[in-house]
Amino acid sequence: MTILLINKIASMLIMMLAGVLLVKLKLVRPEESRLLSTIAVYLILPVTIVRTFQIELSKDVASGFLLMTVVAVLILLGFVLLGIPSKKIFKLTPVEQASIVYSNAGNLILPLVSATLGDEYIIYATPFMAVQLVFLWSHGKMVICGERGFDLRKVLLNVNIISVGIGVVVMLTGLRFPGLIDDTMASISSLLAPVSMLTTGFLLGGMNLRRIVMNKRIWLVSALRLLVFPLISLVLLKYSGLASLMPDGKKLLMISLFAAAAPSAATVMQQAQVYGHDADYAGAINVITTTLCVVTMPLLTMLYEL
Repeated sequence: MTILLINKIASMLIMMLAGVLLVKLKLVRPEESRLLSTIAVYLILPVTIVRTFQIELSKDVASGFLLMTVVAVLILLGFVLLGIPSKKIFKLTPVEQASIVYSNAGNLILPLVSATLGDEYIIYATPFMAVQLVFLWSHGKMVICGERGFDLRKVLLNVNIISVGIGVVVMLTGLRFPGLIDDTMASISSLLAPVSMLTTGFLLGGMNLRRIVMNKRIWLVSALRLLVFPLISLVLLKYSGLASLMPDGKKLLMISLFAAAAPSAATVMQQAQVYGHDADYAGAINVITTTLCVVTMPLLTMLYEL
């Protein structure tokens, strides 16, 4: 399992380096990453989510989906609460606080789950994504913007929340897409990892790498996001007894560990761009944590499997 994970993450990093190379050769500009990001968020990810729900709704699937939803709520509530003292202790900026709480649980995790556990387990990654989207556009937006309230309408109308809703309907009704449509959706879904990593590579190619590496704050934030918070999740997942609730509970909870241990959320960077709050720094955190996760995620997976 650990070897499969290392290989998949390494493959993604090569894709990211390809994006860097395109920028360095002046074939594309760093700001063109926003186009790829838009395609990923509004087309590729929603299609992937909806297609994932084309499965038979058995008792085990329903129980597993419910378990993963509960675990996602517990982990994210824990991260939000941990973010409060972390902000005071480490004097975190809003972007830093949001970056340690929220992970890239969509673009990165779905390909990892498919490669390591199989396509049939992708559906169990969607509860964490859905729950985190609600947290991101409520608590996350409040942190970034310094607000006291949030727009419930914007949360519910988020394209990926809508996709999960459509997917649930597909699963409950037993709907199956025609062969041509399903093949098209499969082709689009296969673009998720390459497009996401090229986007990160475009950003990295336009950054002053020396300046990023010399910034001690980025290493602090990376340590919190990739090691401290995931280790707390690992203890919960490994020793809480939750895995015993399902026949394949250990595999299901590993998906939650993947999500908890993933790099900082690209959505934090997007929110920072939209609301004018240090988007370049948020992008740098995303790039560094994405690069470092090739070491931290396999390490945490190995500890979980011991």
